[in-house]
Amino acid sequence: MKALMKFGVPVGIAAIGLAAMLLSAEAQKETNATAPPDRVGYTIVSKATIRSDDGNTIGAFTQTKYVSADDAWRNLKTFPNGSTQESFASKGQGVFLVDDDEQALILLGPYHRSPNPQSIRHSPKYLRTEHVQGYEAYVLREEGPGITAEVYYAPALNGDVIKQVLAKPGSTMTLEPESITLGEPASENLQHRSYSVVKTAQFNNGVRSSQHRAKNSNRRSGR
Repeated sequence: MKALMKFGVPVGIAAIGLAAMLLSAEAQKETNATAPPDRVGYTIVSKATIRSDDGNTIGAFTQTKYVSADDAWRNLKTFPNGSTQESFASKGQGVFLVDDDEQALILLGPYHRSPNPQSIRHSPKYLRTEHVQGYEAYVLREEGPGITAEVYYAPALNGDVIKQVLAKPGSTMTLEPESITLGEPASENLQHRSYSVVKTAQFNNGVRSSQHRAKNSNRRSGR
């Protein structure tokens, strides 16, 4: 899969967090379908855990994603050391990572609207239908060098990705929701840190280059 080749095999908790976000954006792009006519706003709180093949499990990060019916979202990840990683997207602008170290916005790529839910079920990558937090979800399988993923799309939530399971040799990361609350998020929850400098993320053989590398080192408290 093109997206998986771009970000490569995650090499750390921060990288895995970024990989999950990129997979979500690129997987939706690849369905190449029109957006559903009715869109909803909601807030989804998720937790990522990593399980190694020897049975050990660690918490990778937690995240809260605020999704607007107006085709915008803001996502805030919190890592075990207390640091955060903020990202956001809006139609016509793209998907961005906020880098407080460089005081810059890192452009990860274009932002595409959610796919038509019914087209997901008819994809050749479709595996099965499950229920996640009470929502029906279509599960698609994505593959790339050294990594596979199962991506869960919820038709009732704009066809958005609400769960992901990423597997690579030696470990599996599961990002799944703990709660989903319907309703347009408060405007302040959609407001993100912003810098005048915008840089484009670069990749070399599937790995992000050191230049413009955004770390999970945003300020540890507040916005």
